[in-house]
Amino acid sequence: MPGNQVDTEPGRLPVRLSSFVGRRQLLTDLGRMMGQERLITLMGVGGTGKTRLALEVADQTRRSFDDVRFVSLADLQVPDLLVQQLVKAVGVPDQSATDSVPALVELLVARRRLLLVLDNCEHLVDAVGSLVTTLLREAPQLHVLATSRERLAVEGEQLVFVPPLTVPPSAEPPVDLRFESVQLCRERAAAKVPGWTISEQNWADVVRMLQLVAGIPLLIELAVARLRSMPVKQLVTRLAKSMDKVLSRNDRTELSHHQSLSGVIGWSYDLCAPREQLLWARAAVFKGGFTLDAAEAVCADDHLGAGEIADVLADLVDKSIVIPSPGRDRYILLEPLRQFGLDKLRMLGGEDGVRDRHRGYYTRLAVTAASTWRNPDEVRLLHRISADMPNLRAAMSAALTSPQTADTALLIAVSLGRCRWIFFAGSLPEGRYWLRRGIATAASRATPLYAGAVAMDAWVAICLGADHAEVAAQLDRAAELADRCGMPVPAVMFARGGYLHFVDGTAPVTLPVLRQADDQFAALGPEFAGDRHMCRMMISLSAALLDDGENPEVDAREAAVRLTTDFLREAEETGAPWAISWALWAVGVAHARAGDPQRGLEIVAESLRQQMEFDDRWGPVFGIPTLAWIRSRLPAASNDAARVTATLVGASRTLERLTGIGISRHVPHTRFLAETTAILRRQLTAEDYRRATEIGERVQSVQEALRLTFGEHVAGDTTPGGVAADVVPGELTETQWTIACKVAEGKTSKRIAADLTVSPRTVEHHIQNIYGVLGFSPGSRARLTAWVLAQPQRGQPPA
Repeated sequence: MPGNQVDTEPGRLPVRLSSFVGRRQLLTDLGRMMGQERLITLMGVGGTGKTRLALEVADQTRRSFDDVRFVSLADLQVPDLLVQQLVKAVGVPDQSATDSVPALVELLVARRRLLLVLDNCEHLVDAVGSLVTTLLREAPQLHVLATSRERLAVEGEQLVFVPPLTVPPSAEPPVDLRFESVQLCRERAAAKVPGWTISEQNWADVVRMLQLVAGIPLLIELAVARLRSMPVKQLVTRLAKSMDKVLSRNDRTELSHHQSLSGVIGWSYDLCAPREQLLWARAAVFKGGFTLDAAEAVCADDHLGAGEIADVLADLVDKSIVIPSPGRDRYILLEPLRQFGLDKLRMLGGEDGVRDRHRGYYTRLAVTAASTWRNPDEVRLLHRISADMPNLRAAMSAALTSPQTADTALLIAVSLGRCRWIFFAGSLPEGRYWLRRGIATAASRATPLYAGAVAMDAWVAICLGADHAEVAAQLDRAAELADRCGMPVPAVMFARGGYLHFVDGTAPVTLPVLRQADDQFAALGPEFAGDRHMCRMMISLSAALLDDGENPEVDAREAAVRLTTDFLREAEETGAPWAISWALWAVGVAHARAGDPQRGLEIVAESLRQQMEFDDRWGPVFGIPTLAWIRSRLPAASNDAARVTATLVGASRTLERLTGIGISRHVPHTRFLAETTAILRRQLTAEDYRRATEIGERVQSVQEALRLTFGEHVAGDTTPGGVAADVVPGELTETQWTIACKVAEGKTSKRIAADLTVSPRTVEHHIQNIYGVLGFSPGSRARLTAWVLAQPQRGQPPA
């Protein structure tokens, strides 16, 4: 069943929550075909289990491939985003500012023998067919397994019809468990209807039930769910009446599989209470699932109160109409049930009101995220946005149908940038897609929203390394629009400062502009506190990274340490994890440029560790080359250490090529790379440098680059250790050892923070990491003290 699975990281095969039943011969045939054919399409009506079969085939044949990737297209309604969806699934977020098909081809070629599973292609057959044709031609070792209700109609496509499960032809005893539909019925009943079994007494009714649902797995699941509330004989009687209605409507003597699907879903609907029917129909407007809060906001009105939604939703879950996530924090209607619900919604009336409430709810969700993300739930909120992107896309698409409502789409698109989701999720091209559509469609243009949208589009473009002249012209346009508003639009000034950060690369030019934007954001009040924090982050990064100009202040580097440390304290006060990781990065760079590369190395490495934990798709692309630069500045580095640094340089090159992030077009990072390369070429022979960078260039994703950074090897790597080889002498980093020693002296976190000029929160974070490294339980200060005192090789605890 397609619903009985849990999504993992993008592209990975979903975890199945139920066993796979039957289809042994079909599995055998498909296993043989997978080694011979490059494009196989599983076809069949809805509910026959095409998705579940594809997952089973992929799982059973995965050893024949170097990698297997799964892409669900059910919730993708915009063909323009198809390539980006595939690039994410292959393992690297698409940040390309240009056509990303060549980048996707390069990724697929690099993955060598890759199996790509494309699920639910029927509503995108033209786009999928065209793209698959290109990919199969350009990536000769690629294999594609697709599921669809329609053929892709491309050369080389092998069609495999997925029939319903086999059904007993006769209801005569004895019980025969050889038939696939009987096996599925028995297994699902054992899980859902404790105590119920198939016996000779109910065998005839069970067979009649399976015949009526035509052996379609989805319908068997729906029917079994009803056994909790009625005996199988009564269920068959009601089901037969529903099928009689279908037959009479279609003037047929036999039910087709499609008619069986319609009949059983209609029967399930008829058995629902009126409140359940209403919620089913209204919940069909959701794409990609929904939360209880969303259901209460969108589906409730005078006929169905918000206070009733939770109980009615629970009833639909009990009837297997709605599928809950394992934590029951999200719910989904399988596509056949959702389409049926939409038809009912149109018949019941009130569709416009439901869709208006849907658009309003997700607009509020995006706007609230933009103004309230500065808190410890920051990462959870960003993942929530990721989960709800199908609904947000639907809301934007609906709003863009008219210039009068396009401002709503523009507001959502801008909010996705303000809450930084497009960066965190590695979705900058999609962010630009919606911004540009909104900018082109919106009727009201002399507004802060419109001017801010143009500025944000320019900011995203420069982050992607777009043409500098083009971005400068766009910023000028945003400034003209802001002037027409008759009030400051700080987003325009911020984007200008970001442009100068990347293109001019000097602090004296960049910082005044960003500080002006900071003042403007401050004047707008708490609603723009997140925007102001981002502006202050850019000020911190500029102070740490940028050149000091022709006449630098004498203590410019020490001033940068103070400024970035202050910003770190500010970030830690918010408790926002991703913001803290970026603040740490700025502090590390500031320390390295102020003459303490060892401390800078430890802090930047800690930043990357944190970003690795919550799957940041953006920060490591900047952090890894920065780490290489700091490593190159360490005194008396060995040849082995230099080779490790060179692998990071190679990994950085590959990440830029794979992600499309134009870091090599950003002045400060270009300067760092030139310095790193010059130092490494002095330390290593030309051959050693080439070999080391080639090892790094073999990484195929951000996560793999991070694993290389922290000591794991990639194919062909004989370089000793990774960053961990330097950052972790013995058990702990130098900073961790210092803190551990101070704990052993009996000092509190607050006292240690004062000694090290960091915040108590940072000290606590280090202490928790120390416990993790040493395998101690949280709060084990006494055990940590005993361990420190037993480490004579590390010397006496520092004063």
